Amino acid sequence: MKRIVIIAALSVFAVSAALASDLPLKAKKKAAAPVAPVVTVAHAKAAATPAPAPKTNSISVELGPELYGSGTMNNAGKPTGAIKDWTGKVGYSHTFEGVYVAGASYSHTAFYNLGETGATGSTSAASDKSAAEASVAYKYKMGDFTITPGAALGYAWGWVKIDNEGGYKCSSLSSSSSNGYCYNPEAYYVATVALDWKVSSDITWNVIGLRYRDAFSGNWNTPKVSTGATVSLTPEDSLYASISYSYKNYKDHTLQVSPDYDDVTGITFGYKHAF
Repeated sequence: MKRIVIIAALSVFAVSAALASDLPLKAKKKAAAPVAPVVTVAHAKAAATPAPAPKTNSISVELGPELYGSGTMNNAGKPTGAIKDWTGKVGYSHTFEGVYVAGASYSHTAFYNLGETGATGSTSAASDKSAAEASVAYKYKMGDFTITPGAALGYAWGWVKIDNEGGYKCSSLSSSSSNGYCYNPEAYYVATVALDWKVSSDITWNVIGLRYRDAFSGNWNTPKVSTGATVSLTPEDSLYASISYSYKNYKDHTLQVSPDYDDVTGITFGYKHAF
């Protein structure tokens, strides 16, 4: 009897052990339930908010003086470094596909001839000149550097001084004259190239800018070289400043004098808003 009980107990133990060893195999056959990803509010907002569109339009306002240089034409009796004129300018530009730029601007220059009586009888601003201009440009980007060649057509008008050092003659386009000045409208063309270096996210060094400008008929052969810097205040707003050197070549057109010239140093401060 004892032998039967022992054999039965061993049989039950063996069956139990076999069943217990088979449970993990059955559990492996059962597919694990997928774990749902955790989505936070921040992740949901980031997924729902599209990237901001690039700003393609901008407006700018600038102002600055030009100072007499040592040129033989404009420095007769006028000290080097004295203010020759002040120029204000407003502009608009639109960028296509991130690289093509079309723009328009209007500028007004008030010349100060150190107390001389001007065309309108004023002794503070003896003459003035306005200009409207349309331009195109292409931005060629190389990492932090940008090269921008451009071209423009413009139209300028205003009172300019006659008989500067006995050599100036009014152009055939002049419509009137007064007090030793003539009213000279001029259509002109411009070629430019600029190199900019983005030093940091907020500062751009406008390394060099070159301009060649001349009138189709008349006398406005005025090349210029400049350098400056732009500081971003916000993604939309920036301030800029530049210093330039330019000269007016009196070798051709309506000026009948030999290689005389005048030169000026320009200082410009400006504000630009993108939208």
